Amino acid sequence: MDELNNTWRDLINRLDRAKDNGKNHIEACCPAHDDNNPSLSISMKADRILINCHAGCSFQEIISALDMGNHSFSLSSKTNSELPKIIARYTYKNTEANKVYEAVRFEPKMFRFQRPDGEWTLDGVTRVPYRLPELLAGIKEGKEILLLEGEKDCDNAEKIGLVATTFPGGAGKWREEYSEWFQDAKVICVPDNDPPGRKGMRFIASKIVKIAESVRWLELPGIPEKGDFSDWIKIEGNDLEKFNALIVDSSAEWRDELVEEDDSGRLLEELNQKYAVVPMGNKMSILNIVKDEVRFFSPGDFSLALQNRTATDDTGTDPKKIPASRWWLKHPERKEYTKVDFLPEIETPDGVFNMWKGFAVKPEGGLENIPYFYELLEEVICSGNTDWALYLWSWLAHMVQLPSEKPGVAVVLRSDAQGVGKSRFAEYVGSVLGRHYRTVTHGRHIHGNFNSHLKDTLMLFGDEAVWGGDRSTESILKQLITEPSMIIEMKGKDVFEVRSYLRLMLATNSEWAAPVSLTDRRYFVLDVSADKRNDFDFFRKLQHEQDNGGREALLQTLMDFDLSDFEVRNIPETPARLDQKLLSMEAIEKWWTAVLSDENFLIGERILESDEINRKTKQDLLDSFNEYSRELKPTHRNWEVRRFCGQFKKLVPYTLEKRTGSGPREYQFPSTNECKSYFAEKYSLSSDVFEIN
Repeated sequence: MDELNNTWRDLINRLDRAKDNGKNHIEACCPAHDDNNPSLSISMKADRILINCHAGCSFQEIISALDMGNHSFSLSSKTNSELPKIIARYTYKNTEANKVYEAVRFEPKMFRFQRPDGEWTLDGVTRVPYRLPELLAGIKEGKEILLLEGEKDCDNAEKIGLVATTFPGGAGKWREEYSEWFQDAKVICVPDNDPPGRKGMRFIASKIVKIAESVRWLELPGIPEKGDFSDWIKIEGNDLEKFNALIVDSSAEWRDELVEEDDSGRLLEELNQKYAVVPMGNKMSILNIVKDEVRFFSPGDFSLALQNRTATDDTGTDPKKIPASRWWLKHPERKEYTKVDFLPEIETPDGVFNMWKGFAVKPEGGLENIPYFYELLEEVICSGNTDWALYLWSWLAHMVQLPSEKPGVAVVLRSDAQGVGKSRFAEYVGSVLGRHYRTVTHGRHIHGNFNSHLKDTLMLFGDEAVWGGDRSTESILKQLITEPSMIIEMKGKDVFEVRSYLRLMLATNSEWAAPVSLTDRRYFVLDVSADKRNDFDFFRKLQHEQDNGGREALLQTLMDFDLSDFEVRNIPETPARLDQKLLSMEAIEKWWTAVLSDENFLIGERILESDEINRKTKQDLLDSFNEYSRELKPTHRNWEVRRFCGQFKKLVPYTLEKRTGSGPREYQFPSTNECKSYFAEKYSLSSDVFEIN
């Protein structure tokens, strides 16, 4: 007994958040899984310590996690024989026949689910029906599909030549998304011989009847209470022929029997799969979780969505029917989150709903499988320039390898013609991202008031939607490209903030494609080649490649791309980027560029010295600037001396203020050749801007 007491005390010391009620009972966090709400119950009886994890962790897993394998938990020698033992594993596969998880059966009877990475949880995996590849093949061949309660039943059905399926946890754990797998199926529902089995199967039948070709109901004769298909097949003489005869003689067409709305447990589970309560500013909203989109309902909209559903409110002395929406909202076990956020490839904090759903495809193949995309990027988008292509490949790879690191650089694709491949390039890349890719064709979808479509976007493609020289949008573009968070605003709802990992790709046929300042580090600008313009055969082959393994191969290529030497802010200088700099210059920058570019440019009726120090009065310089600016823009308002001088000294190196006697104030500054070198180097301008003698 002393040994058992020592184990008890040691156990308490090793547990996290252990609470002892003083009656030899402990509640604590389970060490065998990520447990934030204590789910472990421990009690000490006269001859043993009882351990139970409500999440399903086995005794051996818990003891191993505590490193207490050498401790005694019972005065009886039978303890080890009573520990749960794995007796069967049932593999769930996806449409490609790859394992996605296993249902593990223990003895004494208990089921747990394990991911391929060894974790005992289904978080992060897509749940599918059991024997999915066989299910889909059976539907295609027009075979009858059995719906059974357990994996063992399905395997026994397969042994005699039947196609059967079930779901993780059986009929009682049905999810709405399972329905889609039964499109055009001939389904036979075979419940276990007990009320819960029939109830669960009735609920499933009421769902799939809406999508299946047919649904029939069959109760197996001769099996004991709580018996199942495995019990039926054990009966002598029962085989495939006997079962087929039962289908003909004893099955009945499903007549759309309905699940009772006051089945509160099932209704709660159903609504919790689809909805959750989340704060939105100072209000509460209803998060609607659908396959391809996350939507937000006001309580009023939520009530309308469920206006034909009721539930039984039994909290008072007199149970009564109330709207299902109101019943769920007041239920203590409704699903709720403290925050909505967008966290690609980041562990989701407790209480946060993460809108990141991963990539649309799984990586498979490689560069050899995407020759047309390779040609499109290298020869069309990057016009055959290897340095530009290397940067673009790296930018794309950065997006898939490091999606939670915002690059702070947008890609701009410019051309003077339609049909050259800009949109097809973006679409191909976007097909890898799935729901986290958006295309917009109007500026209001980027800089407008309502931007809910950006809440879970990893890459946004703006096709002729953004710049066009509109200075009012410049700050908004800057925020989208560089800011680590964004404010999301939806019509009729409070704003909320999410982290932003947005990548921006813009395409335009306009000359002025982006606001690229002289010191800019935010835009990579390319002039797209027109070599494939209206080359319908090339783009047809590109589409075929994309739809037949290209998306998967592109993702694999980007996943494997070496980013060890990549610095995203080290943007290649391209002729298109230089054009944007020249077009985006401020007024004084344009004037000074014109001065340095034109060796005959007059200031105060004299040209500047190319090889000697220059001296010009402030007034002559100011007059020259104002006159030049009015020629470019007749509405130009003349600058004053103070404003002009402050800007001039930033552009021109080593500017000194001089005055001879009572003469006018002058600026002394280097020769034009030295000014050209300084200006070109400081702002990364090529020699094409002006010649240096």
